[in-house]
Amino acid sequence: MGGIFAPVTVFFIIGGVMKVYLSGMITGDSNYRQKFNAMAEELLSYGYVVFNPAVLPDGFDYEDYMDFDLLILSRCDAIFLMRDWKTIIHHLSTSCLVI
Repeated sequence: MGGIFAPVTVFFIIGGVMKVYLSGMITGDSNYRQKFNAMAEELLSYGYVVFNPAVLPDGFDYEDYMDFDLLILSRCDAIFLMRDWKTIIHHLSTSCLVI
């Protein structure tokens, strides 16, 4: 899959399907929807349930998106970090996140 995607490691949960939060840079990336959708499709092909934040509608404040994402993240079993994940660490570190 080329340069923007990290290698995929397949994990299994006994008694259910793993819910995965797809994480990567959105703000400032005009190509984020294509990037996220391609990775979500790949993860879905492995049988994961994927939360793809790129499908959320435009028009909300940044804080609203973060509140929603943190709620969904708290219900996921894993986070899949795309290669550009380091650019979003600052945004996550400014939020109090306890899972």
